[in-house]
Amino acid sequence: MLRQLLGPFAGAAAWHLAPMGYRREISGIAGRAAQCRESWHPHLEATKQVIETAAQACARRKTVLLVGSGLLLDVPLAHLSRSFERVILADIVHPRHTRKQARGYGNVELVQVDITDIARPVFDYVRKGRRGALPHGNPDHFLDQDIDLVASVNLLSQLAFIPCSYLRAKRPSLPRDDLERFERQIVETHLRWLARFAGRVALITDYKREEQGSDGTLCRKNILGGLVLPPFEESWTWRIAPRGTVFHDLDVRHKVAAYSDFPKQHFAAAAAG
Repeated sequence: MLRQLLGPFAGAAAWHLAPMGYRREISGIAGRAAQCRESWHPHLEATKQVIETAAQACARRKTVLLVGSGLLLDVPLAHLSRSFERVILADIVHPRHTRKQARGYGNVELVQVDITDIARPVFDYVRKGRRGALPHGNPDHFLDQDIDLVASVNLLSQLAFIPCSYLRAKRPSLPRDDLERFERQIVETHLRWLARFAGRVALITDYKREEQGSDGTLCRKNILGGLVLPPFEESWTWRIAPRGTVFHDLDVRHKVAAYSDFPKQHFAAAAAG
């Protein structure tokens, strides 16, 4: 089943994505989802429900944009296809599984896009031996389109993961503080981008990682670069790697925040500036 889920990637992805690890990461997500199917199920279903709630609250339902569509594990695609005239699935890589599902709906479009505009600049920063300030993305994707609902789906905490991992591997001398600021910058840029849409915005994201050892030791970490989100509409625990699945003696949980109507005003002033 996992082989069918992944398959080869259809279409030619931007050539820098493979060496940076984007294809490897989506393969890893598929593997962890299969290994932890039971423990992931409540999180995936709760995510779908938040998106459906946001969709039902839209006064007009012409276009919905799903950012971070991935393997569609947490996307209520059939519901969205019925509810909207046009469904856009946006991600940096679309595996065959996603392309195959999308073909079953006449109003679903796939757009391959780096929603942060940061992957290629980071790749070039390393490849060309640049020094000094790390690159900064300024995305404006889809802002020229009339979109009724934008949903950022379990993506926010992942946006900086591969760029930061690539920089750590290729530029181990980079100061830790610089990388932490870079991570925070990517997170804030995404939220400011969301705040620029006139339509409704839904946001589902994990924000805290908890690792508990077999001896009971608990380690907590903010995984949004230290950013604190506005008060949540909903929150739950995602049992992302129960002890004995991914790790032998470590139980890993993520805390998730969800908004069917994200309070854009928290970031709109910065976006306008």
